[in-house]
Amino acid sequence: MEALLKVKNLSKSYGKQAILKSLNLDVRKGEILALLGPSGSGKSTLLNILAGLLEPDLGEVTMDGNNIMQLKPELRQIGMVFQESLLFPHKSVEKNVTFAPRINKLDKREKFNRFEEVMNMMQLPCELWDKFPHELSGGEAQRVALARALISRPKLLLLDEPLANLDRKLRSELEIELRAVQKNIYLPFLYVTHNQDEAIAVADRLLILNEGSIEQEGETEDVYQNPKTAFVSEFLGRSNLIRCLAVDKGKGLKIEFNKQKSRQEAGNYISTGIAIYPPIASDVKIEAGKKYLYSIRNEKISIKDSNSGNDNDNMGNKDVEIDGKLRDIVFRGQTVDYIVDIEGVELIATESNTGKQLQKSKIGTQVCVTWNRESGFVYDVQQKSK
Repeated sequence: MEALLKVKNLSKSYGKQAILKSLNLDVRKGEILALLGPSGSGKSTLLNILAGLLEPDLGEVTMDGNNIMQLKPELRQIGMVFQESLLFPHKSVEKNVTFAPRINKLDKREKFNRFEEVMNMMQLPCELWDKFPHELSGGEAQRVALARALISRPKLLLLDEPLANLDRKLRSELEIELRAVQKNIYLPFLYVTHNQDEAIAVADRLLILNEGSIEQEGETEDVYQNPKTAFVSEFLGRSNLIRCLAVDKGKGLKIEFNKQKSRQEAGNYISTGIAIYPPIASDVKIEAGKKYLYSIRNEKISIKDSNSGNDNDNMGNKDVEIDGKLRDIVFRGQTVDYIVDIEGVELIATESNTGKQLQKSKIGTQVCVTWNRESGFVYDVQQKSK
């Protein structure tokens, strides 16, 4: 897919603190690219630079091959929606939406046609058009803000945490609506959020930002299923991330888990572990005597009755099977968490709530956790502290 917007070597610092570090990215025509990262990772700074509200220290931004860095914000053909709706309190919904300077240059009929088009697009009935912002619900106000951004027919829409102030049910509804609107008008969205569920639901592609640098980017499902770094594995979704040690067992390499759940270097390693053969999905070269991080997503782990006498060796088996003590069961509505203690190593298995989950009476008994070996990932320890 052809790129609409290109960012090259973009950098921004405040004093000695680097917010963006030689950032390179493309926003493709017709896509929703979600920019995901923790607070302080540089997401909003990037949007403000693209919108012309902030100047970078270095770098270039082009749209359709033209450098837009010297253009004023209103000439960039970029719309923006913020976390707050930022509607004018003294203006009606209609006057808020049609306030944009480019719209005021249109004749009366064309101006109303544009207004009616975006109001229908955002499912805002005519009963709301004469209302003032204080008379709107949070969801209605944010729909009005989106309509105001779309009425100018920008080439790109920037969205900075647009659903953050809405309750969970309304946020889920608007996620679906936003995707439908975007696919209908084929307008590229650069969508910034710290909410991973929202990003996964909305985006065609994900870009994970950490401390001003890109950790990983790609198709949404691929990034989720194949995290390239320990940071992505832990930040996106829910994963068990455990320090481990590679040892030579004679018949193959094996990683042994660190007893301590804390991320300190100190700690004893236990014989419970996982054979490296067949290889765990990873680009990391495993060497005996070196320390690593092992990651397995919660939902990849299943729980069943104890193997009764299983030695937890797992050498040569396709599926990992490890016995441990069921320490707690956490009911989360649609899912259930099983917290299992394996000789001091804590693993969390998350399964769908089918109504047939283990009962609380099982807490304190021996169970077996199991997962496909190729679902796990091994990372260098240094990747976590990048």
